[in-house]
Amino acid sequence: MNKDRADWVQGTGRFTISILASPKGRALDAGCGWGGLSFWMAKEFNQVYALDVQLDGLQFIDIRASQERVTNIITVQGDVFSLPFPDSFFDVVVLNGVLEWVGTFSKEYPPKVLQEMALNEVARVLQAKGTLFVAIENRFGLQYFLGYKEEHTGLRYISLLPRSLADAYHRYRKGTDFRTLTHSRSGLMKMLGRCGFFWTEWFSIFPSYRNCRYAASLEGYGALKFLVRNFATEKTFLPDILLKIGVQVLSKSSFLLKIGSFFSPSWGVFASRKTTPQLGLQNKENPIAIKNFRGVDLAIVISNRRASIFRVESPSGQLQDKYSIPINEWAAKKIKMSHVCVELIRKMRPGLNRNLPKISIYSTKYDLVDHTNAISGIQLKLGNHKDLYLFFDFVFELSQLFLSENDIQGILKDFDIRNIISALREKQGLANEIQDLIRRPQIIHGDLNKGNIFISRMEPRCVIVIDFEHAKVGPAVFNWYDFLLRNFVIYGNKYPIPTDILLRRCQKLPGNKEAEPIFNKLTVKFLNGCQIPLTLHGQLTLLYMCYLCQDPIVVDPEAVFRTLLSMDFKI
Repeated sequence: MNKDRADWVQGTGRFTISILASPKGRALDAGCGWGGLSFWMAKEFNQVYALDVQLDGLQFIDIRASQERVTNIITVQGDVFSLPFPDSFFDVVVLNGVLEWVGTFSKEYPPKVLQEMALNEVARVLQAKGTLFVAIENRFGLQYFLGYKEEHTGLRYISLLPRSLADAYHRYRKGTDFRTLTHSRSGLMKMLGRCGFFWTEWFSIFPSYRNCRYAASLEGYGALKFLVRNFATEKTFLPDILLKIGVQVLSKSSFLLKIGSFFSPSWGVFASRKTTPQLGLQNKENPIAIKNFRGVDLAIVISNRRASIFRVESPSGQLQDKYSIPINEWAAKKIKMSHVCVELIRKMRPGLNRNLPKISIYSTKYDLVDHTNAISGIQLKLGNHKDLYLFFDFVFELSQLFLSENDIQGILKDFDIRNIISALREKQGLANEIQDLIRRPQIIHGDLNKGNIFISRMEPRCVIVIDFEHAKVGPAVFNWYDFLLRNFVIYGNKYPIPTDILLRRCQKLPGNKEAEPIFNKLTVKFLNGCQIPLTLHGQLTLLYMCYLCQDPIVVDPEAVFRTLLSMDFKI
């Protein structure tokens, strides 16, 4: 297969938030297809029944499970109208991208009747306090107003029309009835209620449940506010000018966020007949409760490495704490590394304890899940000079922490980047003096964007730095350059960044005419404190940029390096 098709079948990148359903016993993936979600669920639930009408997909799942030594997936051929299971058999049932297709399974009844028949059958096999998870497009998703084709019919605007007009339009264009029904939030809520699912927990999913990158719980609007403030600068289907205006307006108005939530691209709904759905992950002994009370919203951000679950206050949108779930083996190693680094810092520089969050690591079927606890503060603002000095004090104190070579064993050795940095220095022909700095066995945080830097609300105020999952062993001087480059050059995560945009941003770095004087002053103070000649500032900027560009951050990194080499960087 081509890679995209193979990734879809395998489930790569299709992390499903349905794994948050709790309890964690017996689960049904109804309409499992090729089993991409079944294998995700097998990491979290004790038993997963993968059900589908098509036999070839089930045979494929059996072969894959055998090859990957997954023993808790049971394949079953059947349909959602007559599930071959006894009453109250499952703790969790998942209908991920299935409910909208149910209307096409038979022409004997109207599609909405067929959908309710399926939901009633699911209710029969689900325990009274069990959880149903439904993922489906929003009938009134913003993407349809912007002219995107409806996924199931290939027709524009059809889901926005009254049902009778949509049916006539579909018969005119396709020659058949319109039977792939999606629903608004109120429409789906009423349907679930008619089938006995009165207790629900709603999530807005972007850009689609099939490719979930962001999800926000909708009990309150704190999660949407958090995502808008911190991630809305990333590339979306919205024009840039609308995006900029929308971020400013939405981040300040719960009312507008509430209105905007009705136009979410997709829904993810946890539903129960008897009690509020409980959300959590499975520890080896006890479930880890993530959301089981009001006043807390969940904002979920998913990359190709991990899923980050942020618990935020409602309605303020202020971050409380977060969980990180690794999606691959390397991400699990990074979680372990973050824990080791924080404990090393606590042990060797006790004065930094108040600047570090409490991090707990749980052993789960994913291997490791970490929990960063008790974050009370507001994110660093680059224009607040007092807060910048608090952060500077933390970075400078971290630069005075030296490891011994004997300390660098096990997981630390896996993340020792000194040889890589040394090779990059030599390739760029940079000063030999830098080599002495490179050999320093210290800790680099590795992700010092302002979103990971908080200023406590209580007096005396202090800085709290989170997210050590990118931590490395190397010269601590690069902590300052990591902070500069991530906040002035490579922010926004629109990777790869067009070279001309990145070069314009480089003009804001210390030593250039567009640089803010405070950052020139702090850079001089940092280098002097570390006893590093000021003449090396430009070369250190270039060297760390070379390291970051090993990932596809910029379209033409060599052009960036040439420009950085040509800059004076006089501070």
